[in-house]
Amino acid sequence: MEIKKIRGAIEAILFASGDAVSTDRVAQVLSLDRTTAAKLMQSVMDDFNTEDGGVRIVKLEDSYQMCSNPAYAEEVRKTVALAEPRIPRFASPEECIRFALLD
Repeated sequence: MEIKKIRGAIEAILFASGDAVSTDRVAQVLSLDRTTAAKLMQSVMDDFNTEDGGVRIVKLEDSYQMCSNPAYAEEVRKTVALAEPRIPRFASPEECIRFALLD
């Protein structure tokens, strides 16, 4: 896989995960050695972490996590406060039925 696609895959993995993802896991999934995975993850993080960018990537020990830029915390808080309750993104069929019954 070419570097551009690997970097895109790293972004997608971090976005979809919602939690911190270890360098070892990324290396395993993308068939990379650990050193290469670490360098690419650091590079993706450096590119995301611009002053005005809304999304940041933070390093937590040996893992990386995508999060919102603290500079926009107030806007994020307001948006979350206005959000209507909804079915979780990965709800099982049983949970969907339960949520439907609660309405």
